[in-house]
Amino acid sequence: MFWVYFSAGVLLILSIPFLRLLVKRLILRFKIARAAKAAGGRLIPAHAFWLLSRRKGKKCDFYVEMPDKVYAVKLFTVLFKTTNIIFTDQGSYTPVYYIPMFGAWGTVLSLPVPEKAKPLPDYDFKARLPRGAEQKDLYPALLIHPACCEIHRQVELRLIELLYAGDVIRGMHVQSLAGLLKEIKNVSNEKSA
Repeated sequence: MFWVYFSAGVLLILSIPFLRLLVKRLILRFKIARAAKAAGGRLIPAHAFWLLSRRKGKKCDFYVEMPDKVYAVKLFTVLFKTTNIIFTDQGSYTPVYYIPMFGAWGTVLSLPVPEKAKPLPDYDFKARLPRGAEQKDLYPALLIHPACCEIHRQVELRLIELLYAGDVIRGMHVQSLAGLLKEIKNVSNEKSA
């Protein structure tokens, strides 16, 4: 009987990042839908399981249609908050995980463990564009959600620069949820001004 409880406990601990992802994505859906409605737009899912989307899919996950602009958003999943993502101009990305290690006299050190570079797909932001949105300005966004620790761009072999919300990489605007909500709110402020 001990092994049943032990296995259930281990399974529960291993599922915590995925439960966090699901809760964060549900919150994302309600925040974006509320911001879009307040700005005179609407949230349009591109497929049925867009909340569970991963970074490997090549098509856009959802659209935020505004009166004069369409935000085409691809969700980029990061399971652990302590992860750093490094994008390269050659079309790849490298997740860097940090493992806590205990040092002398009770100090805690973070040991960076980079994965091998993975190819960044060429995302198709116009694949399931809503009807009537072809004439509007398209804003392709790569939404890093749930948020990770830092996002970098490798410019040269050893030179790495920090990316901020709205910076462009390979024709996409890298955004956090707060940055995307601010962008939607700015469109509504420009409309009212």
